Amino acid sequence: MKRKFSSFFKSLVIELDKDLYGPDNHLVEWHRTPSTQETDGFQVKRPGDVSVRCTLLLMLDYQPPQFKLDPRLARLLGIHTQTRAVIIQALWQYIKTNKLQDCHDKEYISGDKYFQQVPPMAGGGGRSSVHSGLRPLSTLGSTL
Repeated sequence: MKRKFSSFFKSLVIELDKDLYGPDNHLVEWHRTPSTQETDGFQVKRPGDVSVRCTLLLMLDYQPPQFKLDPRLARLLGIHTQTRAVIIQALWQYIKTNKLQDCHDKEYISGDKYFQQVPPMAGGGGRSSVHSGLRPLSTLGSTL
């Protein structure tokens, strides 16, 4: 089954010339909601009949959600962008392969020289600490 165009996005923002439209009317925004009706396109109408430069920003709707890793964590794991589950599995695999888990206290992970270069992970390890190394994916943008 073919997906409608809007199904690929979480949000869409069109930024018009602030000097022409003012600080309160220069943005046109669409955000997905649970009740969103999918569509094959978007139509934007604006007052005026002169060409206007605009910036189009698209936020993709990855399912399941994907994240960009902190550059140091990305180098360590060999992953740039992935789902949270794959990232956690890769981190756990790195810990096991390099024998970084304490044999007496399984909650303690010691860092090798590469692991120590990764940004400090709050929460003492585990799932909550991985979040500090994850970033939302960049928005796709184009000036027209």
